[in-house]
Amino acid sequence: YLFCMPSVAHTLNLDAAQALGAQTILCRAERVQGTLHRLTLTLLAEEGEDVQSDITAFVPDASYEGVPELPSILGLHGCLERVRFAFDPHTDTFYFGPASPAW
Repeated sequence: YLFCMPSVAHTLNLDAAQALGAQTILCRAERVQGTLHRLTLTLLAEEGEDVQSDITAFVPDASYEGVPELPSILGLHGCLERVRFAFDPHTDTFYFGPASPAW
C-alpha cells in the first residue's frame, strides 16, 4: 500500500468514515491499525510522461502514537504493483511507466 501519514490524509480530505475498511499492518516491527482508501496516484516524470494509477492507501489511526511522522512510503502491494518500475541504485534513479492493459 501507499503508507499515507494522517497529516497527508487530512490534507487529501480522506475520511475514515469513507474508508474501504479497517486494516492492521506491520510497519517497522510494530502493528499499526488504520484504514484503507482508494486514490489516484500521479508519479511525476522529470523526463517522459507522468503516470497515473488507481492505488490503495493505508492511513494509520491518528491516535496511534507508535508511528513517528514519516514521509509517505510507496509500497508494492496495492500500489507499485500497478506500475512497471525499476530502480538504478548506482544513479539513484527511479524509472516507471504504465502497467500493461491487462492489469
